[in-house]
Amino acid sequence: LLGAVAVRDFEEIRVFSRNPDNRKRFVEKMTPRIKREIVACTSAKAAVTGADVVMSASNSATPIYDADWIAPNAYVGSAGPKFRTTSELPAAIRSRLPWARKT
Repeated sequence: LLGAVAVRDFEEIRVFSRNPDNRKRFVEKMTPRIKREIVACTSAKAAVTGADVVMSASNSATPIYDADWIAPNAYVGSAGPKFRTTSELPAAIRSRLPWARKT
C-alpha cells in the first residue's frame, strides 16, 4: 500500500481480511501513515468489485476472490504464493485481463 500511494493518487482505498481484527488493525495502522481514509470491507467481493487496482497479500493456497469480480482492465498485483497447483489468484484471472492472456 505504501508503494502504491507513493506513485498514484487513489480515489478510494478498500481493504479486506477474513479476520475482522486484522482488518481493523490494518486500517488503524495504515490510515495515519498514508493520511487517507481506508474503507474496511466485510467481504472480498466488496473490496475488489469495480476497482481499477487490486492488490493482494495472502498466504492462501486457494483463490481469495472470483475473477468475475475484477474489472476488465484492472491492474492485479499479488504478493502471495503462486504454484502450478495452488495460488491466491483464481486461475480464470488470466482470461479476464487483456495484458495477461496468452497469445
